[in-house]
Amino acid sequence: MPKEVADTNQKGTYCPNCGSLNVPERKSCHKCGTTLPKKKWELDNKIALLALLVAVSAIFIGAYQADRTVHTNIKPLLDFRIVESPDGEHSIILRNYGLGPAVIESVHFYKNGKELKDLRSALANLPSYTTSTIGTHSYIQKDQEIYLAEITSDKLEQKNYNKTQIHEIIESFRERLNEITIKIAYEDVLGENQTALDRPTYFP
Repeated sequence: MPKEVADTNQKGTYCPNCGSLNVPERKSCHKCGTTLPKKKWELDNKIALLALLVAVSAIFIGAYQADRTVHTNIKPLLDFRIVESPDGEHSIILRNYGLGPAVIESVHFYKNGKELKDLRSALANLPSYTTSTIGTHSYIQKDQEIYLAEITSDKLEQKNYNKTQIHEIIESFRERLNEITIKIAYEDVLGENQTALDRPTYFP
């Protein structure tokens, strides 16, 4: 018996044994029972889908890596340093050592575990010192320095304090600030939180 002639305009799978046209869902020929081959388009579609998934994954991975590179290139880093100069300056200086601006989220000062309103609360009744206030959402640019607290022998001399008094005032300034812990929460300019600055001040 001659095999049926395949009509390429019809949908389905032709049996390789008898040539019968089978509906697309069949796995074996309805006439002779021969296992039908999978349609080529099914394999092509699977390959295309896999390629699409790989491409989409590559896009997301590339975007993530690019985002991390951007954050790394603008990462701020806040820390403070203690200054004791030969001319009698005693200061706590906040500095941005990072690569980009720091956006301040909050600033807290603690003494023996108790939160203070500001540094002035710890230095009450001391003369001729200066402090700076850092506002929420303010910016500290790369390499920028802010004097959180400062006292100098020159200013005390201008107020007519003698050497003994100046020594006592500066020692009190140092001792009071050595009881203070400063905590500053901040983020980069893209809004990513950074590791908070959280440590005590210390004049050696």
